[in-house]
Order: sequence, then C-alpha cells, then structure tokens
Amino acid sequence: MEKNKKLDSYTIQLYSISMNETGFPSPAQGYEKAAIDLNSLLVKHPASTFIMVYQGKDNPGKGITKGDILVVDSSLPPLRGAVAVVESGGRFLCVTLEEESSLFFRDRAGEVQGSGNRCFSGKSFFYTDTHGGKNYVESVFGIVRAAVRIL
Repeated sequence: MEKNKKLDSYTIQLYSISMNETGFPSPAQGYEKAAIDLNSLLVKHPASTFIMVYQGKDNPGKGITKGDILVVDSSLPPLRGAVAVVESGGRFLCVTLEEESSLFFRDRAGEVQGSGNRCFSGKSFFYTDTHGGKNYVESVFGIVRAAVRIL
C-alpha cells in the first residue's frame, strides 16, 4: 500500500432493529415516536408569527435574557400579565402588560366627554418602566409565545 494514498470515505447508514430473544423483529417496530417538530410546538398562526432576538436587559421574572429568540404572535389579543412586544418611540420593547379598566362617555357625535348619555367600558394597557413610571401602550405588536435560548 502506498504511503501517501488518500483513503476514500464512505457513509454508512446504521439501522437499529429491535430483536426479541427469538430473533424476530418486535411487533412495536414502526410505531416509534415521531421526531419533534419545533414549528408545530411554537408556531400556532404562521401568517402572523414573527421571530425576534431580544437585546434588552435580562428579565428574570419571565425567564428572558439578552440574546434569546422570541416567537411573537401578532394575532393574539393583549391580556393582563402577558409578555408583549409593543411599539414605542419608533422601536420595539418587550414588556409585561398591565391592565386598567375605565368608564368614559361619548356624546352624540362620538366624542369622548366627562359626562353624556352613553357609557362605554374600555381597557387600557400599560407597562411599568425601570424607573417605576407608568407608560400607556398605544400599539401592541404581538404576544410572546415562547423564548428560545441557545446555550
């Protein structure tokens, strides 16, 4: 054999066959669990799901840290306590929504007034910033369904 001859590499397909003591295949063969499909686990509404990388400060209360991949669903309604991506000042923020219910009145022209003949109930969402300030949410981009961390 030549000293510097390059060896060919081969791919070998390995098969695992369950054999019982008699040498016959197991009757359960072929009924193994299917592979895990992350799309089916994480994405419920494909047309309205977005993937974002979190670049803010760590939020240990919700388990989100810098560099995590967020699965954001914009078809879900905002709810109190939900982790949401909101638009504020031309940028996206990941916040925990808090809810405030209020009663307001509309006059016949539909303008909001302090009093009137029609009473409506409304929900306002806000989040508390790092300084303890209350910030009202104008636009919720989507609700965070999952955070994926690469170790």
